[in-house]
Amino acid sequence: MPLFSIIIPVYNVQNYLSACVKSVVEQPGPRDWECILVDDGSADGSGGLCDALALADERVRVIHQKNGGVSTARNAGLAAAAGRWVVFVDADDALAPHALESALASQQANPDRLVVWPFACQPEALPQTACCEGEAFGVEKTGWMYLDCCLSMPWNKLFDRQQIEAAALRFDPEYSLGEDLLFCLAYCRAFFSLGGAGFFKLREPQTFYETAENENSLTQRYRPDFCNLWMRLFGRLTADCEQAFHCPAADLTAIRHSWVCTIADGVQDILARGESGKADRKARARAVLSWPETAALCDALKAAGRFSPLAWAMHRRSPALVARLWKLRENRPDLYGKLEAIGQRFSRPSRF
Repeated sequence: MPLFSIIIPVYNVQNYLSACVKSVVEQPGPRDWECILVDDGSADGSGGLCDALALADERVRVIHQKNGGVSTARNAGLAAAAGRWVVFVDADDALAPHALESALASQQANPDRLVVWPFACQPEALPQTACCEGEAFGVEKTGWMYLDCCLSMPWNKLFDRQQIEAAALRFDPEYSLGEDLLFCLAYCRAFFSLGGAGFFKLREPQTFYETAENENSLTQRYRPDFCNLWMRLFGRLTADCEQAFHCPAADLTAIRHSWVCTIADGVQDILARGESGKADRKARARAVLSWPETAALCDALKAAGRFSPLAWAMHRRSPALVARLWKLRENRPDLYGKLEAIGQRFSRPSRF
């Protein structure tokens, strides 16, 4: 049985794939690993490149399948995996030179914790030596891990394959956005229910996250179901953080504030890129603001004493105002922050 199964879903990434696999093959630490490339029906040269990379190293295996999305690709990799530990890598990203060594040493030193690590958006920011320095956090910091950009994604964690199989965990193909978060939440619920004490977060990044726009990335496309998906995802996140992980109230409030910002992003995107006429886009954006879930979210934030200009606009069901404030937050965060501070100072429990 190999020590690691490194699962890489592949779809139209021929410009990135070689560098990604190279970062795995050239790991100077443990050599007992398998790398599973799952070609998800690529239409460019990615499928042939997968085969060439497998010929160059016998530890690299290829699965070719019809296009089914990233969830089905990762699930195919999990079904074929034989390693003790599972590491996911996206095909346009790369591992730090000593990532496997650092993750394994951290796990051995913290056997009752889920090992996670930050990511770098510039390859030169990755450490060039093994680094096991980090900090331990309890289960109640799960919400904070989300806010710290360490919970949502599967490609910054060392997963125990035996626990994945024991809990029958798989990525939900119903979701084409946020499936990562659902999988990670399910793993945390299973891991912590069996006595897991929390997290160990490495200090140094171990993954290079490619931020350049990829035309095949789902995050770059207009999604008419964006708000609906994220409303369900944040509902699952807050329920788990409150009921399963017993996160502090301050973290729950911060998550709900993030939730508001995400829904506002979806509203402005409907107005800007919706696939219909202006009047219909405005009506669909207003419909999102009229959902009972939206009102409940705004009410929860208000009850916690947190003023949000975006929540204030959402409460008034004004898509245009939501879009203007969202753009202000993105383009002039200093001014938005002042507006938020003024609102916080003068808000009253009865209103935003």
